Amino acid sequence: MNFKILNQYLLVKIFSVSIFCLIMHGCMLDGQADIDIPIANQELMLEAYLTPGRNFELMLMESNKLSEDLSLLLNWRADVNISFGHDTVHLLNILNFEKESKRVFNYGSPILVSSADGDYYQLSVLTQSGKHITAQTELVESVAIKDFDIDDYSCTVRFLNDINPEKRYYSLMIEGYIDTKYINKRGYFDASGIDETLISFVEKGNFYKWESLKIKLFHITRENYLFQSSVNQALGANEDPFSVPSKIQSNIQGGIGIFTYYTVDSLTVR
Repeated sequence: MNFKILNQYLLVKIFSVSIFCLIMHGCMLDGQADIDIPIANQELMLEAYLTPGRNFELMLMESNKLSEDLSLLLNWRADVNISFGHDTVHLLNILNFEKESKRVFNYGSPILVSSADGDYYQLSVLTQSGKHITAQTELVESVAIKDFDIDDYSCTVRFLNDINPEKRYYSLMIEGYIDTKYINKRGYFDASGIDETLISFVEKGNFYKWESLKIKLFHITRENYLFQSSVNQALGANEDPFSVPSKIQSNIQGGIGIFTYYTVDSLTVR
């Protein structure tokens, strides 16, 4: 991915939530703000996170359409299908904002994701302009929190490591409320080099201030880990004028982004 396309991808990631909030409140962007957006060829961006018991949902955007109007930023009326085993789910246009992840989804289905028959979910997207996107994701096993310790400034979570070293990728999120405001802290972990059966991860924070607190442990794919890590690195580089932006690690053919599957276990602390 070249620098111009990367920069537009990061701009969309940063501004998409703000754009959604503006639309929901009937507001317009301040006309005095000057944003210099580099010109780049159209690049399709896609994110889809499948997990058992949740609806099929997907976000499809275009990188050269940064606008205060979310309907112009998102790519609509594409033919979106997800296949698993002998079944295929067709996704239709929706508009859903997920508070936890701060993601906007514009395709979905009332059908719930299940543990698929087979090893993969496969994605096929055909846009109205004739562009074709494909991707596939492997499945990961369920994960379970064994125990945890929490004090004023840290939370340690212990769980069983996957028996397959190639599937030892995880994410830990602590979420809750401070003064009625939702907040979360999330980290991503590569445990492929850890051979212990019982492993632990630590998340730091001023947890003594949190009125409520919930722990969520995610078992994710290697592709998702690489994608999230590269996005976080690129966002950091984008804020530092002396850093060289890193390449976004994508598993999408015909676009940029991530199509992935995960499992999650959660525990309410207070």
